[in-house]
Amino acid sequence: MTIETLIWMLPLIFIVHDFEEIILIKTWKNKNQDLFLAPTGFKPYDHFKSQEKFSMAVLEELILFIGVAFYTVISQNYLVWIGTFFAVTFHYIPHFIFCFHVKRFVPGAFTALLALPVSIWILIAVIQRTHYNAFELVASCIICLLVFMLNLKGIQHVMSQ
Repeated sequence: MTIETLIWMLPLIFIVHDFEEIILIKTWKNKNQDLFLAPTGFKPYDHFKSQEKFSMAVLEELILFIGVAFYTVISQNYLVWIGTFFAVTFHYIPHFIFCFHVKRFVPGAFTALLALPVSIWILIAVIQRTHYNAFELVASCIICLLVFMLNLKGIQHVMSQ
């Protein structure tokens, strides 16, 4: 598989995962009202107020990831892509934590389970084809993870309005 094909897996894997969430969150929240009616406790997807707002948030992230993939293919600079793909891959882990915490399935967990090993393989394959040192890779992953988390917090805030 060419490195360019691997680069375009970023928006592709992301959108498949988020389609699961778009399709399932509303029904899941309705069926799991007990989690949200409790005065305290863990409330996954509490920021979700409408499917339209969630879809707009997904679109915003998709546009960013398409931009990262496009920039990477054009520039042949893989550092931002590696950090971004790491952040997307890392983001699957909370889905598993949510499942264990609420002791039931949560939207996104199924595709996260499928995407995690594939994403790790893709990340390793791209890193092996580049020339970056460990410091550059770790710095890129940390910076992109922080940017990803800030962006996620921002869009969650907008969705909860």
